[in-house]
Amino acid sequence: MKKLFGITLALFFCATSFAQKNDFTDASQSDKEAKVILDNIKTNLDSYTGIQAEFEYRVSLPEEQANIQTGNMLVVGEKYSLDITEYAIYSDSKTIWMHDKAVNEVNINTVEENEDIVISSPTDLLTFYQKDDFVYAFYDEIVEERTIVTMIDFKPIDEDQEFFKIRLSVNKKTNLPVRAKVFYRDGTRIELIFKSIKNTSAFEDADFVLTKDEVGSDVEFIDLRY
Repeated sequence: MKKLFGITLALFFCATSFAQKNDFTDASQSDKEAKVILDNIKTNLDSYTGIQAEFEYRVSLPEEQANIQTGNMLVVGEKYSLDITEYAIYSDSKTIWMHDKAVNEVNINTVEENEDIVISSPTDLLTFYQKDDFVYAFYDEIVEERTIVTMIDFKPIDEDQEFFKIRLSVNKKTNLPVRAKVFYRDGTRIELIFKSIKNTSAFEDADFVLTKDEVGSDVEFIDLRY
């Protein structure tokens, strides 16, 4: 779980784009053209009361068929809830509940700040580019289903990260993410394809807390908090 939703949900770096920039050690050295695009995304999402997203989640291991799941996400500030086929994660910004549906188990823990992890939650995929942990640059612009999509490649400044590149694809018209793909050094690829990202005010505090009433009495809750 930590790998999938820890450093895994990060993005990637194209060797072509960074071939002459592999000595970059500071985010301030990033491509100015790409920064304008990212600033537009931030301005757009910052105007949302809450972010509601539907997505497809793909995990590809070397020489194995991709595991594809569908899910939805609700993000309000530091609070979020995420539900996909195999598990769900809820956080009220202080406590986190991880529900493994396959084994009917919920692990409860405190939300900890870990500066060594660039992407600490799945919701960071919507805001990871605001951090100073990457050098990034414009990669390409293509047309997908009559939509102009701009691609930006990210290289983690920390070369010890388990991933070496993140590619963010952005709808040029709406200034919203279309796809995020993470490239791991071991050949693993993780891709998040956004089907929709909407502004919503339809939420309450209970939406970010997981209780036994919601999952059923047969699910075991394990409290790992000290």
